[in-house]
Amino acid sequence: MKKFSLVICSFLVLLVMAACNQVAANEAIVTGSVSSNSAFETINVVKLSSASGEFVTTQPINSDGSFSITLQSDTPEFYNFEFKNAKGAKSGVLIGIKPGDKIKMKVDAQVNGVVLEEAEGSEDVVLVKKHRDIECDMVKKLTKLQTDYSKAADDAQKDSLKQQYMTVYAAGMNSLDSLLSENTSVFSAACLAYFDFSRDVNSHRELLTEIHEKQYKDNQNNPVFMQIDYLVGNPIVVGKEAPELEGKDAYGNVHKLSDLRGKYVLVDFWASWCRPCRMENPNVVAAYDKYHDKGFEVFSVSLDKDAESWKNAIIADGLKWENHISSLKQWNSPEAKKYRVNSIPFSLLLDKEGKIIATGLRGSDLHNALDSLLK
Repeated sequence: MKKFSLVICSFLVLLVMAACNQVAANEAIVTGSVSSNSAFETINVVKLSSASGEFVTTQPINSDGSFSITLQSDTPEFYNFEFKNAKGAKSGVLIGIKPGDKIKMKVDAQVNGVVLEEAEGSEDVVLVKKHRDIECDMVKKLTKLQTDYSKAADDAQKDSLKQQYMTVYAAGMNSLDSLLSENTSVFSAACLAYFDFSRDVNSHRELLTEIHEKQYKDNQNNPVFMQIDYLVGNPIVVGKEAPELEGKDAYGNVHKLSDLRGKYVLVDFWASWCRPCRMENPNVVAAYDKYHDKGFEVFSVSLDKDAESWKNAIIADGLKWENHISSLKQWNSPEAKKYRVNSIPFSLLLDKEGKIIATGLRGSDLHNALDSLLK
C-alpha cells in the first residue's frame, strides 16, 4: 500500500513539474537598467503597451535603475517599452518578444529619445539595437543640419542644406531597409519595417513582401502582420494598370477614370482640410496649364466630408479640370481604400493605357516627368 501511495505521489509530482514547466515555457523575462540625462528627473516607471497601443502593464524601476518584467503569452508579441518620469513619457523602444526569451538591456533615456546601449538574449532585441543605432545616427545628423539651416546666411546655403538633409535621410532609410532585408525571418523585422515604410510601400515592397512570405502564415492573427498583408496586396504597383475609379462630383455628375484613356493622367488624392495638399495644388494647376493641350489630365479624388468645404476649396485653388469625385467619407472613402491611401497628398501618374508610371510625384518632379513624356 505504501509503495502504491509512493507511486501516486511521484506521479503527482511529475504532473506538477510538467505544469510548472509549461507555464515557464509561456513566460518571457526582460531585465535591464535605465539611466537618464542629468537634465531630467530619475526614470521611475517602465510602461508596456502593444504595438497597436493597448496597455499591457507598468513596472516600477528600482532606485538603482534596474527593472525586471515577466510576460506571459503563448505567441510572439510586439511590445513598446516606454520609460517615464514625473515629467512625462520619453520615447519608447519597440521589441518583438517570444515565449521563453530572456532579454537583457541597458537603456539611456535622453531628451531626444531612448538609446539602447546594450541588448542581448534574443535575435529580436539584437536586431532592434542595430536598427536603433542607425536611427540615432541619422537623427543626430539631421538635427545638426536643421540647426545649421536655421543659422544659414542666404538662400544658396539653405538650398545646399536642404539637399544634404534629403541625402542623409535617404541614406539612413536605405540603411534601415538593408538591415531588415538581411533579417526578414526575425520576428521584430516585421514591426520595424511596418513602422518605417508603411507610408512608402512602393519603394520597399520587396522587403515587406519577403517578410510576409516568411512569417505571415505563423503570425496571421497579429495586427502588425494583418497590416503588412494588407499593404503587400496593394494593387498600386508601377507598371500595372490602375484600378478603376468612378464617382460623382459636387454637382452630381459621374466621372470615370477609364474615360481618360489615351491621355496621361495624374490621379490626385487630396482634401480641403489637408494643408500639404493645398500647398501642392498650385503646382498641379501649373502642370495642368502647361501640359493639358499636349494630352495631360488630372483626376482628383477628395477625402472630404463636407461638400461645401470641398466645393469652396476647388474654387479657391483654381482646380479647373472637370474630373473631381468624392464619396464624402474621409478615410472611409472606398476610393482611398481601393488605392491603399493612408496619407495625403498622394498621386499617381498614368500612361495612355492607364498603367502606373510613377507615384508620389510632387513639385518639380511632376513637371520633370511630364517634360520627358510630352516633349
